[in-house]
Amino acid sequence: MTIDEFWEIVPRTVDARDQADALQSELAKHEPEQILQFAEHLERIVASGYLWDLWAAAYIMKGGASDDGFLYFRGWLVGRGRDAFEAALADPESLADRFEPGDAWNFEDESLLYAPRDAFERATGDDRAFDDDPRTAPRDAPEPGGQSWEDDELESRFPRLTRPLW
Repeated sequence: MTIDEFWEIVPRTVDARDQADALQSELAKHEPEQILQFAEHLERIVASGYLWDLWAAAYIMKGGASDDGFLYFRGWLVGRGRDAFEAALADPESLADRFEPGDAWNFEDESLLYAPRDAFERATGDDRAFDDDPRTAPRDAPEPGGQSWEDDELESRFPRLTRPLW
């Protein structure tokens, strides 16, 4: 499965009531090897978002973001599709133009991160092979990329995200 095929699958599930379940169903239609390839792309994409500026966006939008909260935020962001994800990597403040307070999302989706594992188990009846495959291992670096931030500088660094609407 190519990266483009990965990004073709995600939008098919974006409007589903339970996106992770819809993604799992989509993936279960594929061969186990393709599900593993999807999982590898997902891990790399999520890791590419391990950036201080994107963490600041998550922190602002969610009213705080722990390590796990930031991971789940990146899962949610992948679920919004390639354009939204890549725009947020290039400029986290682009999220202010795409999402409004009161949007139907809480800006995190942990279950989307587990959809490939669940689909693999559904397709093969074996979850150990998925867990043992090195392609499915988490890839975050020891530290996020870019420049760290403090709470008191968020408004000056991210004026559009910190506007009163959030």
